[in-house]
Amino acid sequence: MYLKPIDANLYESCLEKYPFQNYEQSIYAANKLIDEGYAIEYLGYFNQEECLACCMIATLPIMKVFKSAWIPKGMVIDYTDKALLQSFTRALKSYLYDLKVIYLEIDPMIYSQQRDKDGTVVPNGLNNFEMIDNLISCGFEKQEDSSHFISGIDLTYRTSDEIYEEFSNSTCQNIQMAKAMGIKVKEISNEDVNWEEVEHMNRFFNNQIHVLVSYKVDEDTQQEIYLDYFCFIEYGKEIVYIASKNNDFYSKYAIHWYMIQQAIHSGYYFYSFNELNPVFQQGKDGYDDFDFTRGFNAVVYELMGNYILPVNRSLYSMYKK
Repeated sequence: MYLKPIDANLYESCLEKYPFQNYEQSIYAANKLIDEGYAIEYLGYFNQEECLACCMIATLPIMKVFKSAWIPKGMVIDYTDKALLQSFTRALKSYLYDLKVIYLEIDPMIYSQQRDKDGTVVPNGLNNFEMIDNLISCGFEKQEDSSHFISGIDLTYRTSDEIYEEFSNSTCQNIQMAKAMGIKVKEISNEDVNWEEVEHMNRFFNNQIHVLVSYKVDEDTQQEIYLDYFCFIEYGKEIVYIASKNNDFYSKYAIHWYMIQQAIHSGYYFYSFNELNPVFQQGKDGYDDFDFTRGFNAVVYELMGNYILPVNRSLYSMYKK
């Protein structure tokens, strides 16, 4: 087996088959990273002509002549295959050493253990501890306090009515209140949005970006009065909420419900509220954001966290001091 550079098209075709693919692993995200100063390279790990694994390496210069490396959302590989993961890591470490990389960091988009919508670990629930152990066996070091959480709804083979029935009473009431107040939702052209964050994302993700606006119609002039803007991205099998300009309380309920229905209609399997601050106790700062997503019956997913692979051990020890 051998490791070699591959082009963006081959990388993207491998990524499309990966069950944990994320938009931050895409070639669109790579172009965004290049704009931010990263150097990008795609690598594939082959057994003859079969690509067994691949990754997108993003590097930055450090300590003048050396580099740090990052694989956004981790390698495209079967983390349960310990032998494959170890052989791939050895080849990758050797390749990075020749590039004068001091260390490699990854943050796999894979959950570590099952939680429920309240953020509580499910007793005897599913987990991916084996994957974590396999990474550590390859020399990766788990970074303390690096666990990330996301919140989302599994839409697989479910109808809008089935999803809606699982919302909390207050969420349903707020959706209906938005409707009673005359709040409507529509998608608008990205070019019509004077929003720096969306303009920046749209430069790289093109048609993957969707901007939704909530609005009311003035009874006298019949003009549309925009209330709030929400930005979403579609990639792979999921719709991901990215950002919003939110001033109206009921608009956020109307927009998310509108987009959930669109995701189901378009055949997406997962609706992501994106990263979540893990504040699961009422009364603490940040709880309201968690409680909002919980009202949509969104489940909390605890991700595996960040891992560092020292490539040049002696220089990495000096760099950490």
